[in-house]
Amino acid sequence: MSIGLARMEGLWCGQGMAHLLKLYHDPYADPDRTAPDMMALFDFGTSDDGLDQSREVLGVAAPVKTIIDALQLQMKAGKTPTLDLVLFSHQDEDHWKLIGEMLNQVKINKIPLSITNIIYGGTGWKTKAKATIGSLETYLSSTPKKAKALSSGYTDYQYPALAPSITLSLDDVHVRTLIACDPSAKKSVLNGSSAVVLIQLKNSGFILPGDATFQTLVAASTKLKLWPNSPLPFVYMLSAPHHGALSTMTSKNLGDASGLPELDEFIGLTRPYSAFASAGEESSYKHPYLIVMKSVSKYASSYEFPEPHNVVVYQKNDNNTGWLVIEDINRNTYTTVTDIKDPLPTADWLFEINSLGHFRTSARFYKGGQRIFDGIPEADPAIVADEDEDKDMGDGTFDSTAQSRQTRPLLLTRPPLPDPIPGYAVRSSGVFASRTPVEPGRAEPAHRFGATARPLPPNRRVRVAPSGDGR
Repeated sequence: MSIGLARMEGLWCGQGMAHLLKLYHDPYADPDRTAPDMMALFDFGTSDDGLDQSREVLGVAAPVKTIIDALQLQMKAGKTPTLDLVLFSHQDEDHWKLIGEMLNQVKINKIPLSITNIIYGGTGWKTKAKATIGSLETYLSSTPKKAKALSSGYTDYQYPALAPSITLSLDDVHVRTLIACDPSAKKSVLNGSSAVVLIQLKNSGFILPGDATFQTLVAASTKLKLWPNSPLPFVYMLSAPHHGALSTMTSKNLGDASGLPELDEFIGLTRPYSAFASAGEESSYKHPYLIVMKSVSKYASSYEFPEPHNVVVYQKNDNNTGWLVIEDINRNTYTTVTDIKDPLPTADWLFEINSLGHFRTSARFYKGGQRIFDGIPEADPAIVADEDEDKDMGDGTFDSTAQSRQTRPLLLTRPPLPDPIPGYAVRSSGVFASRTPVEPGRAEPAHRFGATARPLPPNRRVRVAPSGDGR
C-alpha cells in the first residue's frame, strides 16, 4: 500500500536535535491514536541537562518516551515495533546521545525492536559515536548487520538531465540527500560534513540539514542551481541548520551585522513554508539567533498553527544577555523553547503532509517536563472557515487578503500567497522582514482562495527574557 500521510515531529530534546517521522497508509489517520505503518528517526541527541525535569516527571526523557510510546502502539496493533530508518546527519553527540536511553527503555519495556536501515553522514566519527551506531546495528533485521555510511560529497542531485536519485525509499516516501560529507567544508569541519536530507511524499516534503554550515549550504546550492527547473517539491518545513546558530552561518561573525548570503541563497532555492529550530534553554551557543531565523523564515507563511505562539531567539546586546521572547506571533516559525521561565515551557512541533496535498501544523506542549495539552483546538468537521493574512504596508497599516481554509479538523490546505505578508510583527513595523513571494512555477499546493477582510489583529509583543535565578 502507498503512504497517505507523513508526520514529521520536531522533538524538544534540550540542547540537541531529534526528528521522528511517522508514516500512515490512511491519508487522514490520527497519528496520536493510530499505530504508524512505518517510522524513521533523523538524529536523536542532547548535550545538556535540559531534559532532567522531564526525567523527574516521566521517569524518562520526553523524546525517548515519544519513541517508546510509538513502538508500543505498534505492538498493541499487532505490528512488529520497527524503526524503518535511523539516519544521523553527523557525529556530534547532541545528534545521537539519546540513543542509549532509548535502547535501555526498549529493554526495560521488553520491546522486540527491529531496525531496517541505519545511514550516517559526516566525517570524523569518534569512538563513542561509533559505539552508538554499533549498539543499533544489533537490532538490524538485514544481513549483514551493518550501517551504511554516505560517501564524500554524496548527492542525489548530481545529474540534471535525469530524475534525482534516491538514498532510500520508505514505500513511496523518498529520502534524498542534497549533500553529505562535503569535502569543501573547512570551517567547523565536523558540522560542515553533515548530511542535508529531503523527505518527500508526492509533491511535498521536509528538509533536515543537521548542523550544516554556510559552506555545506554552498555545496547543496551549487547542485540545485545546475537544474534548469527546481527538482525540489513544495518544502512544507525546514529544520534550521545547526539549531539556528550564527557562528557557522557566516565566514565572518559580526553579530547582527553579519551577512548571510550563503544561507539566503539556499533558502531562496528551497523556499520553506515553515521553519523550525531545536535548541536548549538560554544556550551558551546563542542559538537560535534572530537574524538566522529571519533568513530561514523569508518565505514562510502565517497562521499554519492556528493560535498565536511564542518563539525564543538570541540577539546580541551590550550585556551579552540578549535572549528575547517574541510573543503571540502567527508566522510559521517555531522554536522548541517557547518561553524563559521556571518551570520551562517547551514544545514538540508536529508537521503533517498527506498524499492529497493537505497539510497542518500542531504541537505537544510541556511545562517543566510535564505534557500539558495538544496544541491544536478541536473543530467541528462541518465548519469550513476562512483564515486571513495581514500584509504590513510599511507605514503602520495592514492590507488583508484571504490565506487559507480549513477543510478538515486534522489537515489544512494552506497555499502561499502571491503577495508579500509580514514577518514577525512585534510592533506595527515588525521584527522580521517581509515574506518574499513565491515565484510562478515553484512547487506549491494547488488550492488558492479569494480575498476577504478581517479585523486588524493586536500588535505582537517582544520582551527581553530575564536572566539569572529570578527568571
